[in-house]
Amino acid sequence: MSNESQDRDIISSIDNQAAETKVYQSGNSTEAIIRAVAVKHGIALGHNDPILVLHTLNGLLMDEFASKQEVLIDQFKTNLEETADLWSKNMEIKANEILGGMENSHRHLINELIEKHIDNIAMAIADKSGDIAMAQQKRSLSNLKSLNSQLKNMRLMPSPYTQILNQSI
Repeated sequence: MSNESQDRDIISSIDNQAAETKVYQSGNSTEAIIRAVAVKHGIALGHNDPILVLHTLNGLLMDEFASKQEVLIDQFKTNLEETADLWSKNMEIKANEILGGMENSHRHLINELIEKHIDNIAMAIADKSGDIAMAQQKRSLSNLKSLNSQLKNMRLMPSPYTQILNQSI
């Protein structure tokens, strides 16, 4: 049972410390401090006790420090926002420059490809038209040869007029 009573004492002590901490944290009032010191240390403090004066001075210094910290934090926040805004604008400008360069590069590449394809098409047309012209020339030559041979045959043939003349004589 002594272990159980020791455990209860320890738990009770922890609960008391937690209660004292809550009393002190619940407010920085002088009454709360007087109560916390009385509960924890068994010492009664008067309202004019030098330790309370020290606590008051400490509170005032902490409040002044906190207000100065707020000003510094606000300035830092403003500087940070300005820097972030400037960085954002610079990144936007850089991104637009990069995109513009890419666009120009792509346009140039597309124009080169179009010119290359146009040249290939022109060459193909020239080849085809050359083939067509050659075929046409061959047909024309063949037709001319045929016509020439027909003319030769016609020259060799006696003319109907010469036959009529020969009969009449």
